[in-house]
Amino acid sequence: MGIPCLSPLWAPKSLAGIELEPSTPKGRRAKETLIQTASGFVRERGIKGTRIDDVLDACGMGKSQFYHYFADKDALIQEVIRHSGTTL
Repeated sequence: MGIPCLSPLWAPKSLAGIELEPSTPKGRRAKETLIQTASGFVRERGIKGTRIDDVLDACGMGKSQFYHYFADKDALIQEVIRHSGTTL
């Protein structure tokens, strides 16, 4: 018996920290909304003061939707920095 082959259909959304882009326009808008909202919180409160729950409340999204696009808070912050084009 060999090692089972995992189909790409079973692959997680985040592979070793590499975030996969959403495949639908709605998904891209949701991810962009999370990034933009988190960016505002980071500007106001700093990275430590930015809470995922606050970002989700402001967006009207749930945790499952957040974790669909990001592995954790660090992954979101990396996207905020990437989108801002500056370091925080």
